[in-house]
Amino acid sequence: MSVPQVELHLHLDGALRPATIVELAGPLGLDGEAIVEGLAAIGAGRLDAYLAHFDAVLPLLQTAGALSRVAEEAVIDAADQGLGHVEVRICPWQHQKGGLTLERATRAILDGLDAGSRKAGIPAPMVVCLLHGMSQQEAEDLATLAVRLRPEGVVGLDLAGNEGGGFQIEWFRRAFAIAMEGGLRRTVHAGEAGPGLHVRRAILELGAERIGHGTAILEDEEAVALARDRGVLLECCLSSNLHTGAIARLEDHPLRAMMAAGLKVSLNTDNPTLSRTTLAREWELARTHLGLTPEEEDTIRQWAWNARFPAVPRPHRTGPLNEA
Repeated sequence: MSVPQVELHLHLDGALRPATIVELAGPLGLDGEAIVEGLAAIGAGRLDAYLAHFDAVLPLLQTAGALSRVAEEAVIDAADQGLGHVEVRICPWQHQKGGLTLERATRAILDGLDAGSRKAGIPAPMVVCLLHGMSQQEAEDLATLAVRLRPEGVVGLDLAGNEGGGFQIEWFRRAFAIAMEGGLRRTVHAGEAGPGLHVRRAILELGAERIGHGTAILEDEEAVALARDRGVLLECCLSSNLHTGAIARLEDHPLRAMMAAGLKVSLNTDNPTLSRTTLAREWELARTHLGLTPEEEDTIRQWAWNARFPAVPRPHRTGPLNEA
């Protein structure tokens, strides 16, 4: 392997350790074991049903301490799996019910990522997620905060949530313009529970440099040509796509067809706790169900490394974190 292993699509609230869920739930009077069991029961279904499982996790992440803890643990877990770079994405807007301000919630996550980075010795920048269902003003406020916290470790802006419930991309144009003007990179969930047209719109209207999932892109020839010509990378997540109903079987995943069409792809876990997976397992699934060859695996790893959003070292860091 010529480059370090990287994870480009990892949702923090979908990556909690089961033991941490139990520990955080107890003081809140919640049954952590039941939450863990409920997450473990997730099977193939629809995106909206899959996303509903986050409702059980979000109450655990409404304090600065909890957010910092799970962020730090996610980075350490990534390093323990042999990753050399992990990008962690989350929407701080969802973590204000316990009294945290938007900025305090974001800084708590950044503090945890920084602590994990220093302990594990790998970069772990933050991608801030906007969500379908937010107002235009809420999206713009969060994008503005993300730009301001760029020196603290925010590297990108994402649009996530229930794409199938309404892809009102026009609400987010100004927010992504703010991100672009402020030096943030852009990735957008599109073509997961919606048509390939959504991928095209994400690239043209939001300036997406990477696309989360994009399983429907091959349905739209213009989207394929656009992504190919601009070098837009697709963040593929096999287990997650099965659980959200984006694919019916692992063998149906279009990753190989995407490559045949001249598109760049990467392999990711998305929500490792919900999908009960690791990046190593995703690679094994790709080999077993898609026939991925060692040469193709090396190519995908190189594409992912080249497409990462490099972290800006925080002022108090001492020494580089593998960002050469």
